[in-house]
Amino acid sequence: MVRIAYPLVREYCERRIGTSLHPHSTGDDVAHDVCLALMTSIGGCQRRFLLPFVYGVAIHKMGDAKRRARRHSRSDHDPAVTDRDADDPESAALRTESHDEVRRQLAALPERDRQILHMRFVLEMSAERMATVLGTTPGAVRVAQHRALRNIENRANLEKRSPDVR
Repeated sequence: MVRIAYPLVREYCERRIGTSLHPHSTGDDVAHDVCLALMTSIGGCQRRFLLPFVYGVAIHKMGDAKRRARRHSRSDHDPAVTDRDADDPESAALRTESHDEVRRQLAALPERDRQILHMRFVLEMSAERMATVLGTTPGAVRVAQHRALRNIENRANLEKRSPDVR
């Protein structure tokens, strides 16, 4: 099973990661992590949902690799990070408030909508790739993404009109 999945996962990880990660973390490294995870967790997956399961594991492992790369870049004293950290307290408070608002709005969405928005905006996946991972059609993914964004927009507009609704 791993012999079949590895080339697909490696190509997928290399295309998604590119050069954005730390030089020591490559698509090949992430593909190895995915295959190790598959070997330990494949028992609970039904055969007809195998490809979405494999890509789901790959998405999570790529997210882990990106977080490790960010932590590593911060420890290397990245000038962009130190400039941002040197902002005045008001900017830092507004940034924190915005992040809290986004988290709160996302928490109000159904799990599948959160997953679709995460894959689209954090992992930067195309509708076609998301459809493959989720086992649905690209059109259904686009509609779900649109509805999730519209839901967030409507809730934000409602809260602007009546701030007591939270």
